[in-house]
Amino acid sequence: MKKALTTIALMSASITAQAYVVGFIPSGISEVTQFENISWDMTSDQTYPHGTMFPSLPSYFTLTDHGDFHFMSDEASMVGASGLNVFPKGTNLSAGTLINQDSDWINNFVAYTDNFVPGCDIGSTCIYGVRFELGGADHFGWVQFHEGTDTQSLLRWAYETEAGVGILAGDMGTVAIPPTPALAGLGLAAMGIARRRRKAN
Repeated sequence: MKKALTTIALMSASITAQAYVVGFIPSGISEVTQFENISWDMTSDQTYPHGTMFPSLPSYFTLTDHGDFHFMSDEASMVGASGLNVFPKGTNLSAGTLINQDSDWINNFVAYTDNFVPGCDIGSTCIYGVRFELGGADHFGWVQFHEGTDTQSLLRWAYETEAGVGILAGDMGTVAIPPTPALAGLGLAAMGIARRRRKAN
């Protein structure tokens, strides 16, 4: 019985304590013209169109009206590459690419998307890896967007809730599952059986 109780306790701990990837699809505006900005919060499904004031927090990013990918704080950065000129450029990542502390990070306040190779070409859908701070610790995530001829669209994004843990590009993740009533009931029943056995002895 002690072994059964231990197994149940370990199952409960692993279900409730695990970190997880959480993904978002924008609930608000998700497409603007190439002459407008669109901003978003990595930790929610909120977006902010051109002309809307939004907080300059580490988890906020912007696609601008002139082909830039802005970080809203110095603590944020993006997976990118240096090129033939002084402008840093974001890298379009293949789905399944690991984004973690070993990725090639651009630690500049702004990086470029469609303006410079190897960014996101016009007509392409791209995934960029991002890093930002929550509670003073680094978290990794990604954002997927489309660069059209006349418009730019924010499609979806996700981040890893546990600080320092990598994420796969394109992984929308699953929310951690809390203990189910059935599992909790099983644990209570096992404790009741153990209690009765102690009394009998």
